[in-house]
Amino acid sequence: MGHTVHRREHRADGRRIAVGGGDREVKVRSADTGRLLRSLKGHTNAVEGVVFLTDKRLASSSWDNTVKVWDVETGKEKATLSGHGGAVNMAVFTRDGKTNGRGPRPEPDSPNADLMAQFLNERDGQTFQSIPVIVFYAKDFTPLYRYTEFPAVYRKDRIRAVLDDAGFMEMLGSPFFEVWRSAALAEWTSLLYERLRVGSLA
Repeated sequence: MGHTVHRREHRADGRRIAVGGGDREVKVRSADTGRLLRSLKGHTNAVEGVVFLTDKRLASSSWDNTVKVWDVETGKEKATLSGHGGAVNMAVFTRDGKTNGRGPRPEPDSPNADLMAQFLNERDGQTFQSIPVIVFYAKDFTPLYRYTEFPAVYRKDRIRAVLDDAGFMEMLGSPFFEVWRSAALAEWTSLLYERLRVGSLA
């Protein structure tokens, strides 16, 4: 089975990239050469999210309803966080890499509270803190454009409502996932260009 990419995390030191995908593995690669450094195996369903906690620790979330913590150097699984009611899309960890947020809003005493509160996603009366966000800034750190979760043409909730877990996983491995990934890139580029040229977004 090919490695359909769901999430990618780039280590702050610029040396490694971790990629999670539909083959249920997390692949750690060299950021410079792309060479595979290690495959982390243990999830029983697609890996939806990955995040480096420290230089040696990485967390991954999956459609198997778990979050796993790995030792990147040895490839060994250090912990499994289970008991979630469904698939875990992303795990939001505090800046110290020791705890993760599970609620819809950040805890007030969390070291991440200011950052997460700034980028909360509120949709259909629900609030989510564990969602992918990309923010583009000017040189003076003026925000230019913020992209949240997925492209406008990907109506995930409508599609998910008519598919069971097996059907949704099959869809993620189909050519349509690549279509939506390309749509996201096109949306970022188009709206960022509009913002730079016009000075604002409609």
